[in-house]
Amino acid sequence: MRVLLLCPYPEALRPALDLYGDTYIECTDPIDKQFCIDHDIDFIVSYGYRHIIKPSVLRMFPLAAINLHISMLPNSRGAHPVFWSVVNELPLGVTIHLLDDGLDTGNILFQREVRVDCSDHTFRSLYNLHCVEVVSLFSQSWMYLRAKECAGWRQQGLPTVHRARDLEEWMICMPEAWETPVSVFRGLAAQFSAASRITV
Repeated sequence: MRVLLLCPYPEALRPALDLYGDTYIECTDPIDKQFCIDHDIDFIVSYGYRHIIKPSVLRMFPLAAINLHISMLPNSRGAHPVFWSVVNELPLGVTIHLLDDGLDTGNILFQREVRVDCSDHTFRSLYNLHCVEVVSLFSQSWMYLRAKECAGWRQQGLPTVHRARDLEEWMICMPEAWETPVSVFRGLAAQFSAASRITV
């Protein structure tokens, strides 16, 4: 099988594909239908990809275009999912879902909760932990995903969605940026909440 890895860190995904003898092309640029035809693509895996995939492309890959997302969808769709899961006190986890025309709205194929005490982590270490977990989930499920036989299940519950710009007002509570301990962030956020600057 020929797989298109839309990912800025494809080295994390290669071992699972190598195990099954799949070949792959790595890309971080925008793609179109002709790109997939020219490269004889059978399956698309998106992870950390920054571009919208056109519907005309997705229609070519029913049950064969997936995204790896570091939250328990439908919680924390969009940008900085681990951060927003912490802020909104939502369950932490990782999800593999089908790609569709929406923002992280496709059917869920595999999902795993990440049980961890956030107070023991910085935002960076918490993010890194989720990256390890979602790659592990992909590695364990690739043999089923590559069969292209599972439609998954529709996302249930009220979603939360955030854009990259939504983070800006919270940076005042992150004195060390992503290296800020979650416990420090929560203390500062509570102070600003009391001052009615930020609602937690």
